[in-house]
Amino acid sequence: MARVVLRGTTRPETASSEEDMERTWSDEQNPIFGWFATGAGNLVIRARAGTGKTTTVVEGINRAHDGRILLAAFNKVIADELQSRIRKPGAEAKTLHALGFQFLRQAWPKAKVERKGEGISRKYGLADRVLPARAPQSLRRAVADLHTAGRDQLVNHTVATLLPLAFKQDIVLTGELEDLGYTEDDLAGFALSCIELAAERTEVIDFADMIFLPLRHKWTQRRYDLVVIDECQDMNLAQIALAQSVARDRIVVVGDDRQCLYSWRGADADSLDRLKKLLKAQELGLKTTFRCPKTVVALAAQLVPDFVAAPAAPEGVVRRVNGVADALSAVGIGDFILSRTNAPLVPLCLTLLKRGVPARVRGRDIAAGLTALCKRLETKSGARELPELLTALSVWCHDIFTATTRKVEAGKLEEEQATELISDAQQRLDTIVALADGLASIRELYSRFDTLFSDSNPVSQVTLSTVHRAKGLEADRVWLLESTFRRKVPCGLDGASETRWREGDEEQNIRYVAITRAKRELVWVPGDLGDIEQQEDSAP
Repeated sequence: MARVVLRGTTRPETASSEEDMERTWSDEQNPIFGWFATGAGNLVIRARAGTGKTTTVVEGINRAHDGRILLAAFNKVIADELQSRIRKPGAEAKTLHALGFQFLRQAWPKAKVERKGEGISRKYGLADRVLPARAPQSLRRAVADLHTAGRDQLVNHTVATLLPLAFKQDIVLTGELEDLGYTEDDLAGFALSCIELAAERTEVIDFADMIFLPLRHKWTQRRYDLVVIDECQDMNLAQIALAQSVARDRIVVVGDDRQCLYSWRGADADSLDRLKKLLKAQELGLKTTFRCPKTVVALAAQLVPDFVAAPAAPEGVVRRVNGVADALSAVGIGDFILSRTNAPLVPLCLTLLKRGVPARVRGRDIAAGLTALCKRLETKSGARELPELLTALSVWCHDIFTATTRKVEAGKLEEEQATELISDAQQRLDTIVALADGLASIRELYSRFDTLFSDSNPVSQVTLSTVHRAKGLEADRVWLLESTFRRKVPCGLDGASETRWREGDEEQNIRYVAITRAKRELVWVPGDLGDIEQQEDSAP
């Protein structure tokens, strides 16, 4: 019988149990199936990009000998997709927030999730109970955001654990608050007091409580014989702790340490290695990709050396065009254009739309976040015209630069952390400025937020996306905006600069994820993205 291997896809494949059992699986998949069927102890599956991880895990669960099985998924969309593929009686796929909510409702049957617009939200209600009367709104907002992130992401809540979380979440004290005498310790102390209040019985809970309350009150039960933690590298410490707390016997940890892109929101980048040691787990790997062609794999293997192409993989294409104008003239429906940041994607998308090419920037929640920021500054500054709002945004960005610089000088913040905070603020400002180009009013800006950003089917359009939001997706042809993956650095006494790859483990992970979205062709787009129209006019 010929060897048949399932390639990783963005949509589920379905097949009968008889068909699955008749397949000849790969030499990497068979040991994993054997462990699910007869193995003991715990297992770590290190699965590289496009290696058929989902197909392998689902098939392993379908063969498992365990009675009750939990497949913990990263989000509800993934959980629903996985559930549709599981045939094993007693096995279920769900998010850890959904699981936590079940335990919460068992303990507090009348508890319900708050609805937006119905009274003061839980996070601000808790902050109001802790803060002094007439506390500045910026302090109220910072405390509310920090205690909410702490409940959702941390297991141990102390001032010492909340302070670094504040930096990661871009929750900083403004110069105004520092002038009033508030410190980072005050911010973390207020947030800690809110967390203690949040543990009290209530009938209205929020999303963060679904993880926090079951762990704080030890409501979880060891109800599953097998727990499989999918995409473990993207789970935070609290989520992983919840998953571990419901396991009666075996635990499987699945993920790719080189696809961890979310350390800023609490993802545990070292979770695979840490849990392997903690659980004394055996490790098996999926290293052969059935998504990427050989030329793409060779490029990705410079970053992840154990990444291997399937023997039957096509050669594929990796090439470079002259610049943005060349890319825009050749891009087609179904293609991805990927960037490290959002701002460069906006003018590209607008240009494609002007040409009549269906195009959207991936990420509806980006629109919500930008709208919230603008409306907050619109209210604070009293801006009524678009230029006034853009000025308020520039002041906001400058205030963050000033506040973080002060903290570095005072030894309260690492320079690298300050750079990330300033960079994030600058990226949001640049994105909004790009979106505002050619508009006459604030209302038009909000409308553009809503129409330009979407998570619709990438097959029917050109999809422009940051690498973070393209994770888990794939396309036949992928265009990478090369300059966004590099940074300028000084290189000489004359003040000249050169461009180098951005450094650091997570930066390398971002490039690896970007490269491995391509199924047939990967195209590097070099050059300055600042003036698209000028580049197009000068193109031969």
